[in-house]
Amino acid sequence: MGNAGPVSALDYELYVLHVMVDAPAELVDETLHRAGVGRDAYHAAQRRVRDQNYIMLPAFEEVSRILGPPLREETAEEQGHDLQVRTFPLRLWDGYAFAVYGRGDGMIWSERFVRTEDSPPSLEPWRMTKAEAEADYGPLEEEDLWPPYEAYRATIEGRRYLLVFSWSLLQAVTEIRDA
Repeated sequence: MGNAGPVSALDYELYVLHVMVDAPAELVDETLHRAGVGRDAYHAAQRRVRDQNYIMLPAFEEVSRILGPPLREETAEEQGHDLQVRTFPLRLWDGYAFAVYGRGDGMIWSERFVRTEDSPPSLEPWRMTKAEAEADYGPLEEEDLWPPYEAYRATIEGRRYLLVFSWSLLQAVTEIRDA
């Protein structure tokens, strides 16, 4: 299957799914099944988006166009940068939207999942965002950062855990046991 053709919103969401580090295989399979997308189409969509090289170009406007009309637009300040934030609906993740943060030069500063439903977060894959984990468990201790991958240590009810996020959505929870 070729990679020709314009990038669609579904392509971009499949790219987000493909890039998720430590995504539980059963959740990936379930998501693809719900979307009616086979593995070949999944990989072709990922390649179509990757080939656009959005990470190295001023792509905030292009990614915004692809994802469609935003649910909301606002400004934010992070690490001394004034950012424009557009939050888009997702087709593959119920209860979440995708926030794209753009700098003044058109580069994408960050992309992350945000909750859209008023449902309680849960410490399990795809049921909690990084912001919710910080709110529930206090400051997280940085372990490893390779955006969109992030790993942190946290103490929860007296036990130590490694929490892995991708696009700020929880992917894995592992209890850390002393050797």
